[in-house]
Amino acid sequence: MSYTKLIWIFYFILILFFRYSYQGKIAILIYSILLALITIVNSIKSRNEWREVAEEYHEGKEK
Repeated sequence: MSYTKLIWIFYFILILFFRYSYQGKIAILIYSILLALITIVNSIKSRNEWREVAEEYHEGKEK
């Protein structure tokens, strides 16, 4: 299981059990920002990987 999946599981547990206290709300806010940053970085990595595949595909089509 990847670390991203574990982070999401922990996020849902955090929301389920700690959403009513002030400290829990702050933790959820910080964790949400962290998850957003991780998601953005992963999507940029994926885009760059697929860009190489697409360039190779289109080079083959042009010839």
